Amino acid sequence: MWGIMEIEFTDSQLNKVVEKISEKVADIVIAKLAKQRYNEAMTIKEVASYLNKCEMPVRRYIRKTDFPNAWKVGGEFRFDRKEVESWWARKAKESNAIYRP
Repeated sequence: MWGIMEIEFTDSQLNKVVEKISEKVADIVIAKLAKQRYNEAMTIKEVASYLNKCEMPVRRYIRKTDFPNAWKVGGEFRFDRKEVESWWARKAKESNAIYRP
């Protein structure tokens, strides 16, 4: 049977332990957020399909407008799905056009 062992730490030691645990927790949280973001990401082709456009106009949007920021994965751009949907809704509202959510 496992017994409970009492350990005493100095403040300095305790601070180091807390710091290490915080770093590990932060690494886990960041990894989970990155995975979640990757799962909710869209390629240029998917964005074009969502906007019912060809890829070239989408590439122009990226260069010339306030299109949502992208990041590269394996040499390809990825866009956050929620940001693209929000951007499209805002653009549609500005032009009084009908958009699909």
